[in-house]
Amino acid sequence: NKQRDSKMDTIKIDIDQEGNTISIWNNGKGIP
Repeated sequence: NKQRDSKMDTIKIDIDQEGNTISIWNNGKGIP
């Protein structure tokens, strides 16, 4: 996603093994 929004400088991926969920967060515009 860095190609589409040059202001994105942070991306975080949280994996919760107990809840079996994956959360992806970044400060760009690619993910609403």
